[in-house]
Amino acid sequence: MNLHSGLREYTLTSALKDSRFPPLTREELPKLFCSVSLLTNFEDASDYLDWEVGVHGIRIEFINEKGVKRTATYLPEVAKEQDNYTGVTSDRKDAGAGSLGTAIMACVGLSSHVSESPRDWQTDWAPDWDQIQTIDSLLRKGGFKAPITSEFRKTIKLTRYRSEKVTISYAEYIASRQHCFQNGTLHAPPLYNHYS
Repeated sequence: MNLHSGLREYTLTSALKDSRFPPLTREELPKLFCSVSLLTNFEDASDYLDWEVGVHGIRIEFINEKGVKRTATYLPEVAKEQDNYTGVTSDRKDAGAGSLGTAIMACVGLSSHVSESPRDWQTDWAPDWDQIQTIDSLLRKGGFKAPITSEFRKTIKLTRYRSEKVTISYAEYIASRQHCFQNGTLHAPPLYNHYS
């Protein structure tokens, strides 16, 4: 697949056809950030724990409960960006738990943060997933439906990698497009303002 057409296709798929999220709306465009990650330094891991949260992306291969080979991957930032809810510690037991409204998508990411007054409830949050939580989540993402055991995790073939990520806001994109039209150029200048 051609890189240019592939980026376009996957961006549209992420924005409009990802079954995990509702399609983006026109009203959300001003809040939009688009990120592209270049994956590098692929290495076979010695086992399913031979990688570091926040440093490596991981790709796993496993045989599901029906005997079918499956794969799944998470970019390096996925485990690092998860809010790990560990419990409500006040009288307000009905408070919502889980991620603070952060949606992570491959090429298109919107981030909205919802918070309530700390007087209403207190929670214990860990900053990110650990390796086991990440592996288990990735198995579920890959369609594994059976109980996940320590023995099963040992059967996983894991490849670790790194990535370079470039991000642009919708406002930067519009400004770039306007600059191109004013100058009569056909192609936008590279927008590599945000590396991580």
